[in-house]
Amino acid sequence: MGSSLFANSGSLYSKSHRVFLDKSGQTEKINDLIQLCIPPLINEKKIVKEQSLNVLSIGSGNGQADLFVLKVIKEELMKTDLGHSVKIFNRAIDPNLYSCDLYRAAIENLPRPLNDGKVAFEICQQSFEEYQESHREPLSFDIVHFIHSIYYVDIEKALLHCFEKELSGKGKIICIASRRGLICSVVSKLQQKLQWHVGSEIYDVVDKMIQIANKNGWKIEVHDQEYSIDVTEVFDPHSTEGNLLLDFLTQTENFRNTEDKEFVEETLSFIRDLTYVKGGKFFGEKKESLVVISSRISSRYFEVTSISLIYSLTFSRKKELLFWLSRGLNRLTYKSGQTEKINDLLQLHIPPLVPTKIPQERSLNILSIGSGNGQTDLSFLRVIKEELIKTDRAQCEDLQPSH
Repeated sequence: MGSSLFANSGSLYSKSHRVFLDKSGQTEKINDLIQLCIPPLINEKKIVKEQSLNVLSIGSGNGQADLFVLKVIKEELMKTDLGHSVKIFNRAIDPNLYSCDLYRAAIENLPRPLNDGKVAFEICQQSFEEYQESHREPLSFDIVHFIHSIYYVDIEKALLHCFEKELSGKGKIICIASRRGLICSVVSKLQQKLQWHVGSEIYDVVDKMIQIANKNGWKIEVHDQEYSIDVTEVFDPHSTEGNLLLDFLTQTENFRNTEDKEFVEETLSFIRDLTYVKGGKFFGEKKESLVVISSRISSRYFEVTSISLIYSLTFSRKKELLFWLSRGLNRLTYKSGQTEKINDLLQLHIPPLVPTKIPQERSLNILSIGSGNGQTDLSFLRVIKEELIKTDRAQCEDLQPSH
């Protein structure tokens, strides 16, 4: 019976994947997406000389996509004088020993412009789950990417781990994933028939990422593209490439010879129904998306944007906006100094909001939405109290926090 562990099966998977890439032109299409998203990301980072830029690749395979990502980063840096001063560190994670060996061989003879001694690699031959449990030295990554690999992990747990443990404050997660099309339809059919799974439900993985991002308040951008796969040889039982391609489409090693003959014919008929004929050849649709995920609110955005918004509102609207923005700040994960950053913002924005004319014996009532452990609330109250102490109002007014 077919196995969902086909992606970890070694050289046979690599051969079938290579045939798929040849028949689909996927490498060039992925490179187009990488060229689309990496340069703006590097420009946003505002990198300075001697800074290190860290990249985490999850499901790195043979390193082909990783090297292209690094090439685009390097070329973007070289448009300024940063190209020869910024160091790049790339950590790659993949459970497939054969793929990791190919990766190691590739970095022995790096192409230009990666061969200047400024790019370092660490290859971890392990699953992402094993990596999460390993005790490596903490490191903040500017880019974390899953290039056609997020199907093999629990999506929500993986993304949460990356935001909490791997990503720098202004870092971004980049995913390239398949959407509904020939491959997703075939894999979905086999999941139902053979009662095994590739990992996540491959055909709705982008929709899941969108839902998870919205749930956690992350910013998400999605770019879609479509192209075709030539599957003509799949229908020739004597074609070596056809059988390798069939293995890849079904994610099953030696599918034609190991599965029940009737089921093989049923699957081939299913594939044929999903194709169109052009020039005597059969083509299937390939749909995929580039997904870029980042924190929705950065401290810089808060500082610049909130001032213009807060001071244009009535007092009641100012209070409402301020508390919602504070809630958003509580969702951010900084590697260090988060408390101080929040306190600086409170010191900046709270004093102007405290009414200057309050009748004696009146209470100030405060509603904290998303109060967490109360740390931010206490800072909030302290700033208000200090503002009141500047006059004689502190003795006659009670602060009544409500959670």
